[in-house]
Amino acid sequence: MLLSSRFPRFLSFFSAYFYQGLVAGFSLTALTNHYAAAGLGAAEVGRHFAVAGLPWTVQPVLWGPLVDRFTDFRMGRRRLWIAVAIVGAHGALATLLLVDGPLATVGLVSAIFLAHSVFASLLDTALDGTIIDQVPPAELGRTSACTRGGFVTGAALSAALCSWSLGAYGFGPTVAALLAAGLVATLPPLLARERADDAW
Repeated sequence: MLLSSRFPRFLSFFSAYFYQGLVAGFSLTALTNHYAAAGLGAAEVGRHFAVAGLPWTVQPVLWGPLVDRFTDFRMGRRRLWIAVAIVGAHGALATLLLVDGPLATVGLVSAIFLAHSVFASLLDTALDGTIIDQVPPAELGRTSACTRGGFVTGAALSAALCSWSLGAYGFGPTVAALLAAGLVATLPPLLARERADDAW
């Protein structure tokens, strides 16, 4: 897939933001509702929100200069950053499978989502740079709508399905399903090349 073509572009950006929505829907809606239903106080639930979201508050300072400065890669200007971010994000989420239930280890789960957010914010920065580089000016509005649509769709589906799954099957199977869906969703942005001569 080449980002110079419209359909691969829209598919890649929609899928990447759909993935971000999947994780947000689980972490910030389904899991926090699960915590609240189990009797955790507002302070603990709020702390989870704050810790998981911290990397997003420093995203421009943390990743912007790095991603903009180092772009001379055989995989393309931004694609190596996208690949590193996706692998790191999935690696962070996979550690949730080692957690013995989220209620006894709220701080650990929040720390894992903090690590995930570090990589997710890198992915977001690299994708924004790719959009600037690859999308014709006349399509920027549609592309913005596409990314937002991907995020909202992913978040809504994840919030609904993971809330049900946490109650019906528990934490481990829900995380495994989230990981599987996330792996599928991140394939298009991982495989989409900026130019035909970019290395796989």
